[in-house]
Amino acid sequence: MATTEDRLAGVEDLEKLYEHPPATPPQTHSTAETTAKDSPTAVSTKDARRLLIAWAVVMGAIFLLEPQADNADAVAPMWAEVSAVGLVYSLIGTMFGLGARRPWALGASMLAVGFGAVLAIACAATGHHLGLFWAYELAAFAVLGVLTLGAAPRAR
Repeated sequence: MATTEDRLAGVEDLEKLYEHPPATPPQTHSTAETTAKDSPTAVSTKDARRLLIAWAVVMGAIFLLEPQADNADAVAPMWAEVSAVGLVYSLIGTMFGLGARRPWALGASMLAVGFGAVLAIACAATGHHLGLFWAYELAAFAVLGVLTLGAAPRAR
C-alpha cells in the first residue's frame, strides 16, 4: 500500500508541474542545431566559392597546360614525392572544408599552397620540364595563398 501512495504523490507532483511550469528563459539555439552558417568563425559563402573556383582553375590549368617532360626517366627526390602526396590530401581537405564552409579549410588551403610551391621548386630543381612552367606553378600557388590569406580575417 505504501508503494501505491508514493506513486500517487509522484503523479500529483507531475500534475502540478504541468499546470504551473517553472519559468525558464527561452532558448534560441541548442548546440546540436548550430551549423557552420551560424558559427562566427565560418568561412563566408563568397570566400568559399571564390577559393573553390580559384583552386579548380589553377589545378585544371596545371594539368591541361603541363608541357611534355624533358626527362621522363628522372628520379624524383623523396621530398618531392612526399610533397605530391601532401598536396593531394590537403587539396581534398580544402575542397571538403570549403564546401562545408569550415574555418579549418583555410588552413588546409594554405597547407596545399605550401605543398604546391614545394612541387614547383622541385620541378625547377630536377629539370623535369623545359622552360619556365615551374614559374607559372609558383605564381599560381602564390595567388592562391594571397586569396586564402585575404579570406582569413573575414572568417574570424
